[in-house]
Amino acid sequence: MSHVNLLDQPDVRRKLDQCIHCGLCLPACPTYSVLQLEMDSPRGRIALMRAAADGRIGLEGAFQAHIDLCLGCRACETACPSGVQYGVLLETAKVALNAGARGEGRGAYSVDVGNGLHRTVF
Repeated sequence: MSHVNLLDQPDVRRKLDQCIHCGLCLPACPTYSVLQLEMDSPRGRIALMRAAADGRIGLEGAFQAHIDLCLGCRACETACPSGVQYGVLLETAKVALNAGARGEGRGAYSVDVGNGLHRTVF
């Protein structure tokens, strides 16, 4: 399975499609609050994930930059009326980025798996 296909799995697609683009997550997002850029909001990052899953953009460049700026605080999840599991989507995007960047100097990163525990993803 290629790294982009990680975003194009049926379960991930369902999670991406839960976003109704209402924007209620924007005020909850610390990076959006500071930068005021749509692509640095949960809604914008979900749009990027959809575009990558559709093959309209690659995982390098803007996709990586905007995904990497997310703090992973998941404050957007409590603001979301649709119950989008943004944390799961973010982890999937980061795994896809890491899988696509092996051999390009991008190292492993840590994923919060709950209760203050972290797992290193290679």
